[in-house]
Amino acid sequence: MTDENISILRKDRNYSKYFDEDYDFEDFCSGITHFVAYNISFDSQFLNIPYMRKFCTMNENVNNVKIEGKYGKYKWPKLNETAKFYGIEVDEFCTHRSDYDTYLCKEIFVRMLKDNNYNKKILEFLNIEK
Repeated sequence: MTDENISILRKDRNYSKYFDEDYDFEDFCSGITHFVAYNISFDSQFLNIPYMRKFCTMNENVNNVKIEGKYGKYKWPKLNETAKFYGIEVDEFCTHRSDYDTYLCKEIFVRMLKDNNYNKKILEFLNIEK
């Protein structure tokens, strides 16, 4: 995300560009044990939430999206690349906004749940028997 895009999105708001701690989010998540995110290993390192069960829509899609990387292996796909793989329309101006990225991640997760290759794994993650 460019500094220009950040300025456009922030408008006249004067809150910090970065937060060191976000206790309100941890309070909001109180009692939640299952978390789905894109690149969740990165995000979860900033949260102090015990017993977090994680499902990473990025890691789970490396072998689906199949974008060539270095050394003959597939690279970690970007969120917009994975969304496009699942036929989800992406507004490139809105990417990297937390609300929009959350929407894309949810849409990817829903498409994965409908995919016979993934629904069993997701139901196991959710502890739901099919």
